[in-house]
Amino acid sequence: VSNFTFSPGLGNMMFQYASLRALAERQNASLIVPVTTLLRRAFDITGVLVSDAVEEELITELRNTYTDVKRYYPDCCRYYPEAETVFNDGRSLQLYMGYFQSFRYFHPDREDMIRREFKLLPAINERAHQFLLTARKKMKENSKMEGKFDSSNVTYVGMHVRRGIDVTWNLRNIEHGHKVATKRYLTRAMDYYREKYRNVVFLLCSDDLKWCRENIEQEMADVMTIDSGFREIDLAVMAMCNHTIMTIGTFSWWAAYLAGGEVIYYKEWPRKGSKLAEMLRSEEYFLPNWIGMD
Repeated sequence: VSNFTFSPGLGNMMFQYASLRALAERQNASLIVPVTTLLRRAFDITGVLVSDAVEEELITELRNTYTDVKRYYPDCCRYYPEAETVFNDGRSLQLYMGYFQSFRYFHPDREDMIRREFKLLPAINERAHQFLLTARKKMKENSKMEGKFDSSNVTYVGMHVRRGIDVTWNLRNIEHGHKVATKRYLTRAMDYYREKYRNVVFLLCSDDLKWCRENIEQEMADVMTIDSGFREIDLAVMAMCNHTIMTIGTFSWWAAYLAGGEVIYYKEWPRKGSKLAEMLRSEEYFLPNWIGMD
């Protein structure tokens, strides 16, 4: 059982669900999920959906039966192997709380299952597909791309640029260790794909579109910002891309994972010496074939 409120961002919730869903399957258990979870806005998940009232009853039953009812895993970006043995004491219900932000809970042995769970809903995919078609049309009609762009063979690279007020002005998050990716990093990552592939189009999703338009899109003819208004559609756009440029946060992580292909991440995150840096185990958070750049 988990109420999925430990950290309610979409990427954070996806980590909680994926990790607990994989743990449940390995232990021949069912994952109880509140019917109100925001994950259902994007995915047709297969966890056992129950009302908030039923979930509270289950938690009450746990507390009445066991003295130790909650397994708490506080560090965000690491793997807890003890989570795999939770039912060894014979109990039939267990309450999980934590971030569970490590691929080791579900990858590679449950990758196929997780990709099925996180197949975006058809209406969302349709909206996302329209953005890709628009981007291809825009590049074809752009005079700066004339003679340089073959619209029949496009390589799409999804970019997620997180630099909203929660990481640029929120002192608590800054002190915790968050730092925004630099323009230099983004430019280097884009140049990597430009040099390796032909007909590259960058689809840029961000919580600060104004900065991205002024600093990226207006300066580079092969970039289109995505202004969908919905994080689920942004995720679908990036998942449809061939490759990914990450910045910071779990939304970037899942966009990269679902897209597959080559992934470049910002290796200067988190800030060195910070609490977040102490919590992060890079080898358990970033997949080994992903490429770190500064």
